[in-house]
Amino acid sequence: MDLFSKLIRRFGDLFLLIVIGIISFVLISKNSTYQHYVLFTNSSHVIGVLNQQTHNIGRYLSLKKDNAKLFEENVRLLHEVNRLRNQLHYQEEQADSTYIFADMNFAFIPAKVINTSIYKQHNYLTINKGTRDSVEAGMGVISRDGLVGIVKTTSEHFSLIVPLIHARSQISCKIKGTDIYGTVSWDGKDWRETQIRDIIRHIPIHLKDTIVTSDYSYNFPKDIPIGIITEKDLDKDDAYHILSVKLFVDYKSITEVYVIKNFNAQEQQMIEDEAI
Repeated sequence: MDLFSKLIRRFGDLFLLIVIGIISFVLISKNSTYQHYVLFTNSSHVIGVLNQQTHNIGRYLSLKKDNAKLFEENVRLLHEVNRLRNQLHYQEEQADSTYIFADMNFAFIPAKVINTSIYKQHNYLTINKGTRDSVEAGMGVISRDGLVGIVKTTSEHFSLIVPLIHARSQISCKIKGTDIYGTVSWDGKDWRETQIRDIIRHIPIHLKDTIVTSDYSYNFPKDIPIGIITEKDLDKDDAYHILSVKLFVDYKSITEVYVIKNFNAQEQQMIEDEAI
């Protein structure tokens, strides 16, 4: 009883206002045809707006589910393309060959980007997959738009990615459809573009040429898109071309990536380390 009295003393005015409002609403709607029409019209409008918002929320949630399904389907298609390329490579080999060396021995691990930076010298991406999902340091990372970076460190559930827009990132590349090779490295200025500085100047370079991954990395399959050449010969006195490459990947809005597992990576790295 004491609690009820306290509630009445504290919220009595509010209760009274609500009761008066309800009584007024009922009386107006019953005694005035016009007011009844106005109230009915306005309430219908409010209900309509609420229904529309509920419908929009439902559609948004449905789109998130659809996007997740599409992401999974993309992974399945990547594996299927990989399998078909291996089959094609096998069919092109001579029938009496004892060993078949396929150049596409990769699997793709889907992941979500949960954190990123683009305005630092040492930028990074964090993804929601780690050692529990077979992600390891050194694995390449791509998106549907092109090359993203390389896994640096992992924990059980997360991994840190060094992207192309990192001051220490260096990725072997080439001009698509040619044997012109170089190295992509970032000058730390604009997160939308990177640079190539080691192509000898006498080699002809054309604007809008596409830059892709080379054959020399075990982190990535070859021919993964990186970007297009937008400027060249930025330093006329240098013995090498200085190229500006606009990146295909938008690091500001990236949300989904694929971590690449090369089944032959450890073997290749081990034999190369022994040679050194």
